[in-house]
Amino acid sequence: MIAPQTQEQTNWCWIACYLMVCSEYGVAVDEQCIVAQRALGVADCCTDGSIPACNKTLDENQVTAVFATGAFIAANMGSDEPSFRTALNSGQVLVMLSLPASYHYILVADYNAATQIYTIHDPQYATSTAACFTDIQTAYGQPGGSIARAWAIRSTAARTPTA
Repeated sequence: MIAPQTQEQTNWCWIACYLMVCSEYGVAVDEQCIVAQRALGVADCCTDGSIPACNKTLDENQVTAVFATGAFIAANMGSDEPSFRTALNSGQVLVMLSLPASYHYILVADYNAATQIYTIHDPQYATSTAACFTDIQTAYGQPGGSIARAWAIRSTAARTPTA
């Protein structure tokens, strides 16, 4: 079971999502400020992560590069419910969503076929929420309910999931 993580700065939801994936696959994790420094090319995020150069959201075009640093493949995928089910049920453990304009990232960690419920982790609140797909669309989607972008995340190495 993936443990939710809280983002340490207002715009570090992408880092918390990345570290949740690392933890799930048994990959050693850095502090959030180190991930920010590496991804943003800023040297002093651990001194004060709230400075504008450090407290940035991640442009959706950088997602694959950030995940590649941890030996993951972040494959762009459809943002419809069949695509989510397929990704989660085929060993691609996690799906991450990007929301337009705000670039808020959350993790879709699990899908229960019997109940048709997804488990989502929102790093802004460090919570796990059980929701049906339409609730995810309503809470995290664009006007009209469509989800902006999703990636199926998988490891390039053998998986050693956490208990």
